[in-house]
Amino acid sequence: MGWLFFPFEQPIFLIQDDPYKLWPAFVVCIGIFIIRWIVDKLFMAKAQYYTKYKRDNERPNWLNPSSSSNSHHQNGKTSSSKPTYTNGKYVANGTTSTSKPTSQPKQKQPPLILSTQQYDKIMSLIDTLNKKEINKLFEYGLEIKLSDIQMRELKTYFNLIKEEDIHMHKYLESVFKLICIIPISAYGTYVVYYKHDFLINHYKQWISYGDDPNDPDHMFGCKINYENEPLTQIYDSSMYYYYVISLGYHLQRALTQFHNPARKDFWALVIHHWTTLGLMVCSWVGGKTRIGVNVLNIHESTDILLESAKISSYASLQVLADLFFVLFLMAWIVFRLYFFCYRLLWSIYSCGSSTAWLGNHPLVYAQVCILMLYVLECLHIYWFRLIMKIVWNKII
Repeated sequence: MGWLFFPFEQPIFLIQDDPYKLWPAFVVCIGIFIIRWIVDKLFMAKAQYYTKYKRDNERPNWLNPSSSSNSHHQNGKTSSSKPTYTNGKYVANGTTSTSKPTSQPKQKQPPLILSTQQYDKIMSLIDTLNKKEINKLFEYGLEIKLSDIQMRELKTYFNLIKEEDIHMHKYLESVFKLICIIPISAYGTYVVYYKHDFLINHYKQWISYGDDPNDPDHMFGCKINYENEPLTQIYDSSMYYYYVISLGYHLQRALTQFHNPARKDFWALVIHHWTTLGLMVCSWVGGKTRIGVNVLNIHESTDILLESAKISSYASLQVLADLFFVLFLMAWIVFRLYFFCYRLLWSIYSCGSSTAWLGNHPLVYAQVCILMLYVLECLHIYWFRLIMKIVWNKII
């Protein structure tokens, strides 16, 4: 009998592997929290140094006490007059420009050289105003007739000052993630690519208990023995350890999500973290461990390059940051768009979808696992769009 109006039997919540085997992931999660605490202690001084360096490096040249009009020399003499705007004309060193722009194309507005009083006022506003009160700084800039370029540079510098704590936290977060991801990804690469060869011969994912792992048909096509249903994928100790370590890391990331600095893609990250956790749990209890380790390693390969680019940017090493960003873009296209779609989604569609059924009964955990894979790919496409916007902005 069909289930309600659907052309299949009643879904089955079949647990194909013991979820209690994953309990060491909680120990790993606690260890990851300790690593984060140690990273914050060891790298806080470095984060403060890079933040101060970036602030000083991004400071506009005209916003400097040395550029105030206390000492402007002409022909060996010190001029006491201060450049100002008077009656719509620019006055510099006591000489008023007599040119009239009425019949000429609009000229580029010359930068205003700040007096000591103007400089002190701007710095006072920067120190006392919060980020939402930037309009007061703009009002004073218009009052003293800052040029358009100066107004834009002042806005950038003001936002940088007000986000110093956020920049320090992001630097520490990137260092922490890089320290964790490099060894996890290296171990995962060994397990997935070298020991079990799931990347090139992706049909090896579908070797289940009762199958012969050395059967050459598993290397070149889809061969599934339905006599061994329910079909549970074979895994060894190396895959188990990789699963537990990665689960602990992603659990820590999900639990600290709401304490991290706000980002434009905040909710996309929330969906990604909890979908990843759900996918790992469902793939384990649903007997799809090999799919799980494939998903984990495909993600971690790009994260290393992304965090390296961020750290380089926070350290004002822009050339190195751009290099890592280009490598990250290439890795994103290869791993998260090509490999994820072809080695996972297409492999499931062409071969593994039948393993999510027991006769005519859909296996709920396996079906949810497949659904979450498509959710992750939608997020990959969404982030790829944001990445290309960044590329476009850099080009123009």
